[in-house]
Amino acid sequence: MGKKFRVFATADIGESIELLRERDYEVEVYPKPEAPPKSLIIEKVGSGIDGLITTLRDPIDAEVFEAGKGTLKVVAQIAVGFDNINRTDANRYKVPFTHTADVLTEATAEFAFFLLGSVARKMWPAEHLTRENRWGYWHPYLPFVGDEVTGKTIAVIGTGRIGQALIKKCSGFDMIGWKISDDTDDDSPSGYVHIQNGEEFIGGIQPVHFRQPGTPAHWLPYLFTSNCDATAAKAKQLGAKFYMEPTTMENVGRFGVLADPQGATFAIFQSMPRK
Repeated sequence: MGKKFRVFATADIGESIELLRERDYEVEVYPKPEAPPKSLIIEKVGSGIDGLITTLRDPIDAEVFEAGKGTLKVVAQIAVGFDNINRTDANRYKVPFTHTADVLTEATAEFAFFLLGSVARKMWPAEHLTRENRWGYWHPYLPFVGDEVTGKTIAVIGTGRIGQALIKKCSGFDMIGWKISDDTDDDSPSGYVHIQNGEEFIGGIQPVHFRQPGTPAHWLPYLFTSNCDATAAKAKQLGAKFYMEPTTMENVGRFGVLADPQGATFAIFQSMPRK
């Protein structure tokens, strides 16, 4: 029987510890809620452990890597960030380290959403009023009924993982203000999704299979014009580079894709009446 893979965790990270043990890892967990002293981490690494599970509060640098020289195989961090790990030292000692990049996406989006509700409904001052026993009467809206978040419009600056997660939560409370529809009722459905703000068309989402191979997911702003060809000619005079010359989409409009002299890419669009 081979030697077991030994792991030291600087904190109890929950059921994952038991999953490791079920897979025959030998796991020791620091039992206290506060961070272990660095001297203890060095001691454990120096005892010959193979893997070290860390959190943001644990300084992992040359001292730690030197203690585990020849035995420490990996540092696994349970956090999105990893500023506590000296990357230069890790590379010098050739010890790979990992982090849990998506572990707080939903949690962060939830906190943002709950804060919106707490502020709108004045939960903080209302909680203090209750704790101080100064809530002596009932009234339809005084003193702290607050306002609804349902139906309000939210602006999300940045649509990375957290921004997208927040948008999903807000959409359930009608806070996005967008109407989503597709072209499945058309004679030749393409899967293109139309986005409207009220009755105004403001954007669309194109299926991946319509993109050129190698094209990543992206945002492409459209600038509306009354004459696509005239606008394209003027853009060329001003130094624009065209990726797609003005083209007609039946029952939709005429459009082209270009970049300005600084490289910013956008589209120009002339709508046409549907036949």
